[in-house]
Amino acid sequence: ADAGAVSGNVMNGRVFSTQPVLEARDGLGVRDVDYGTGSASLSVSSGDVSLSGTTTRSWSSGRATFSGLSVTGAADGETFALQAGDGSLLSTTTESLVLDAVADRIAFSTSPADTGATNGDVVNGRGFSTQPILEARDSLGVRDVDYEAGSASLSVSSGDASLAGTTTRSWSSGRATFSGLSVTGTTDGETFALQAGDGSLLSTTTGSLVLDAVADRIAFTSLPADAGAANGDVVNGRVFVVQPVLEARDGLGVRDADYGTGSASLSVSLGGVSLVGTTTRSWSSGRATFSGLSVTGTTDGETFVLQAGDGSLLPAT
Repeated sequence: ADAGAVSGNVMNGRVFSTQPVLEARDGLGVRDVDYGTGSASLSVSSGDVSLSGTTTRSWSSGRATFSGLSVTGAADGETFALQAGDGSLLSTTTESLVLDAVADRIAFSTSPADTGATNGDVVNGRGFSTQPILEARDSLGVRDVDYEAGSASLSVSSGDASLAGTTTRSWSSGRATFSGLSVTGTTDGETFALQAGDGSLLSTTTGSLVLDAVADRIAFTSLPADAGAANGDVVNGRVFVVQPVLEARDGLGVRDADYGTGSASLSVSLGGVSLVGTTTRSWSSGRATFSGLSVTGTTDGETFVLQAGDGSLLPAT
């Protein structure tokens, strides 16, 4: 027995606070104080548990007193029975006993994940396709199905990222299941970790997770410009002093540093001008940097617009 086993008889993996004591008795239940033949042994007669410690004790004055025994199992609430025998006397078994896993720590049963994060663990700003699940466990990693004390919470313990959504969930049968969570950051490939706690159990953190910015659009990070164009943006027929630079970005405006699919191209989408130079550039680390471009027109003050596209991402103007 164990007084700490509030939902059973003994605690999983912990030495019994009350150890078994056997007696050699006659048919009327009277102990035979002269019995001292050999040794008595204990074993598990039913249940998916293991008995640990010295399971054999010598008889002394009709008693065999055990010490240091414990039982371990893989499931909270596992029922089992112990059998006692010595090879001479009629053996006996205990009544059905219940193994109690008593939580002292939190563990991630499921960590955040997203199959769309091809270069990381989760997609920047997108609800995790696999949401975190916490468990209240004992020191042997067995879930305490009776644990329902308060609520568990999640927070960012390291990394320049923000956790969005409902970060607190009530315990239910030793589990706290989250939904609707996402993480946002300003840099593709940002590493971060989440911490789980409830104020009572030992807290835990995930391993290092990687935030993946997945591009779905193009943006101009640098527009054509020329300081010499006192009454406009660029000088007619002159190579732009500031050349266009494009970025492949996600919906939050973060550059996808892993994006390198094909090439980006520039064209005139509006205005009576011509774009001169090499108008296509390969993506490199989510950027396409142009050089040597200029615009020519026949009218001073002509307004025009450039469009950027690559056939996959949303274009930009």
